[in-house]
Amino acid sequence: MFPDYKNLILDEYYTKLGQNKLPPSLLHLRPARLRDECLKVCEERFQPRDLKTLRDFFGVFDGKEECLRVIAKVDVDKFKPLINYLNGDTESTNERNIELLAWLINFEPRPFELGRKYGRRDNGGMEERRMEEGGMEDETKETGDGKQETKEKGGREEGVKEEGELEEGALEGKPVDAVQRLTSTPQIEPVGSMPRKKQGLVRWLMPGAIAVATVTGFSIMKLREKPPAEVTNLVPLINCMYWTGEQYKVVPCNTRPGSIIVIALDTFQLNNFKRVLQIDTITLKSTGKLWYLKRNKSLEIFTAPGNHPEELNKQLRPLSAYMIKKYILKNDK
Repeated sequence: MFPDYKNLILDEYYTKLGQNKLPPSLLHLRPARLRDECLKVCEERFQPRDLKTLRDFFGVFDGKEECLRVIAKVDVDKFKPLINYLNGDTESTNERNIELLAWLINFEPRPFELGRKYGRRDNGGMEERRMEEGGMEDETKETGDGKQETKEKGGREEGVKEEGELEEGALEGKPVDAVQRLTSTPQIEPVGSMPRKKQGLVRWLMPGAIAVATVTGFSIMKLREKPPAEVTNLVPLINCMYWTGEQYKVVPCNTRPGSIIVIALDTFQLNNFKRVLQIDTITLKSTGKLWYLKRNKSLEIFTAPGNHPEELNKQLRPLSAYMIKKYILKNDK
C-alpha cells in the first residue's frame, strides 16, 4: 500500500535530517534550493527507473540532457507543496511529491510498485523488514552421486539420510542432536552389532532421551486435564501498555481501562516516550532531539520517535529549527 511506502520514505528522510546526513539544500528547504538539488541529482544519477517520477513532476522529456533543461526552467513554486508538507504546515501531499522526495534522498526500493509489501524499518528506518513470500521454503536438488539433497533458502543444507543412519560426526564426538535422532528413528540396530564407540554413545544417551520423553508426555497430559480457561490463565497476560496522556504504563492485555487504547508492550517506548509539557524549556539546541505532531494548529512534542499515542496512524516528525522558531520561539524577541 502507498501509505506504508510513504511512511518508509518519511522515516528515512527525517532520520537523515536528525543525523545531519542530508545535503544543505534538503536541510534548509527552499524552492530554489530544491530545484538546484534536482539538477545535481539528475546529473549524478539519471536512471531509467526514475523516468516516470521525473515526468510526473516536471513534464515530458526525452533523455538526460532534455531532463536537465526541463528542471532548469521549472517554476520553483512547484516545490512549495512538498516543502509545506515536510515542514508540517499541511497534513497531506500529492503522491508525485513523495516520489520526488524518494528520488532526491536516493530511497530504496523505488518507485512504488503496486502489490509489493512494504514493511517497517528498524532503528528509525534504515533497514527494511520485508521477506519475499516463500523465502524460507525448501528446495530439493540432485547431487552428483544420484542422492537427493534438501536445501533451505536460508542457507542451511542437510543430506537425506536413510532409515536408522546416524548423522556423520556422532562417531567423532562432534555435537549433534542425538536425542532427536534416537527418538525419531523407527528402528535401531541391536547394540551387540554396533562398534564399541557407537555402543557407548547409545548407552550414554538412551537414559536422557527416555527422561525427556517421559517429562514431555507427563506435562502434556497435565495440561489436557485442565479446562481451556485455566490453561490460558497459566501465563499472566501483562505484555501490554496504554497511554496516560503523559507517558505509557504497563497493563494486562485482557483488561480495558475505560475507552483507553491498549497496545502491545514496547519497552523502548515505555522507558523513553513521554510528552513534553514544559514547552518553554525547548531551545534551538533541541533540534533533532525531539519529535512532534501538529494538532489543532499547535504542536504536541514528545521525547522519542514513533506514532502519536492517540492517533496511531499518524507518525511523529523530528523537531526542526524551522518549527522551533515558528511555533515555540515566535514570541521571544
